[in-house]
Amino acid sequence: MKTYYYDTDSREEANYLVSFLNSEYINKIIKPMQSKGFFGPRDIHKKIWEISIPRYDYSNKLHNQLIELSEISFKKVSNYLNSKTKNDEINIKKLRKDVKNLLEKEIQEIDKIIKKILI
Repeated sequence: MKTYYYDTDSREEANYLVSFLNSEYINKIIKPMQSKGFFGPRDIHKKIWEISIPRYDYSNKLHNQLIELSEISFKKVSNYLNSKTKNDEINIKKLRKDVKNLLEKEIQEIDKIIKKILI
């Protein structure tokens, strides 16, 4: 639907930002601000940037915890996707649900950390 591009020379900074973009906590904050369509809230990509995400600080312990959780999540999802064969039927709705279930623990931890960072 939409593509945004952010250039960084730091894998850590990229993982830090990915944690915010995929956070359920952030999703709950912006949900009331989203426009609503026939199938419910939409245009999340317009509201995510209204959240004041602090700049990545390599010396911040919480920032580094987000990076670690992001990397763990990436590996888990990569392994899951690599386990699929070309003959497997892909249902995006089911895939999203499966990934969300797969990362339940990591998402909970990410949300706790992000809440600490933002408060």
